[in-house]
Amino acid sequence: MRLFGSSAGPNTVTIPFWARVPHTRVSWPLERAPYEEYSQNSDAYLVFINALTGEGRDHTELYNDQQDKMINTVADNCNNTMVIVSTVGARLVDQCIEYDNITAVLYSFAPRQESGNSIIDVLYSDFNPSVRLNYTIAKNESDYNVHHDSMTECDFTVSYFNSYNITPRYPVGRGLSYTKFSYADLNIPSFDVLSRYPRGSHSVAGPADLWDKIGNISVTISNTGDRAGAKDPSAVSLVPRMLLSSLSDSFVDSNVCSWTKTAMLL
Repeated sequence: MRLFGSSAGPNTVTIPFWARVPHTRVSWPLERAPYEEYSQNSDAYLVFINALTGEGRDHTELYNDQQDKMINTVADNCNNTMVIVSTVGARLVDQCIEYDNITAVLYSFAPRQESGNSIIDVLYSDFNPSVRLNYTIAKNESDYNVHHDSMTECDFTVSYFNSYNITPRYPVGRGLSYTKFSYADLNIPSFDVLSRYPRGSHSVAGPADLWDKIGNISVTISNTGDRAGAKDPSAVSLVPRMLLSSLSDSFVDSNVCSWTKTAMLL
């Protein structure tokens, strides 16, 4: 096993690998091309990448040519290359995701104290993940509605991608598991007619009635696989609305509803 890349350096990542995974080696070759010299003679590689951001500044890039070249060069030399994305927001992966030698992509978000142990637990299937993306990862930078240096104003919603018929790489709510689940007994009650706009008193998070609970949707979830695991179901509400344009086109506005994560299902 070899750890390889620009964000493999934090001790919270490297020390657990050295302690728990025999024969682990670490390389920081981002500034030392050609990468071929560092990407041979190992049965598996973990390539760590990130997206430039930091406390007090915006997310300023959605991809990095140098990092993507590093990924593909490593994959050219190893048919079991796994990409670990350590970032606080969206990072495009279409520059490498279709490569057959890329066997896994794991979004680990910003490194924390237990990041290394968590990555090991998930990759070695000691822990069955149930987390979901809380934003949409597009295929191309142009699929988002603003330039990358204005990410705080970017529309990551399901509505935006649907309304412009854009197919994302990974939509909001995407998440994998080592087991399988089935759904049954879906119950959707009738809802009261609401005003088009919230009319409640002002609060820190907007009009108070914007967060009113208007009903409960229930469903029975069963684990049909051979591994214990939890499920974090999601639903999308579809609400017709009008576009403010000269054509007054109508389309369906989509919003991800709130759900409660299940307990561990056996």
